[in-house]
Amino acid sequence: MNHRHGQRKKMELELIVTNREYGQCSAETENISLDGLFIKSPPAARQKKNTSIELTVTFTHNNRQTHHTVSAFVIRHSQKGYAVIFSEYDRTFITAIRQALATPALTSGKVIPLPASIQNKSAA
Repeated sequence: MNHRHGQRKKMELELIVTNREYGQCSAETENISLDGLFIKSPPAARQKKNTSIELTVTFTHNNRQTHHTVSAFVIRHSQKGYAVIFSEYDRTFITAIRQALATPALTSGKVIPLPASIQNKSAA
């Protein structure tokens, strides 16, 4: 059953997943919507269902990058990974998602790498 309120679009974005109990790891999205996103993940790297996590993601629009950290909640697992809904975010994050959903260049499977300063946080 699909409870999504907005359109879902295939989009591969690199992100950092932070779990207060287990630390940080790098991940990649499979798709996003205004409500949440799906994170590709092997079973061993999945966050537990009903867990609160933080996501750090970078969007590029008109050759300008914006970095966002938002709170999310894990709602389901599948063979490919896990789905989250956004629980705390600001207006700039929603604007960035709307732009990403409306931009064909970002929905064609292009991976947008995180800046080195953010990637280094996940290695710590």
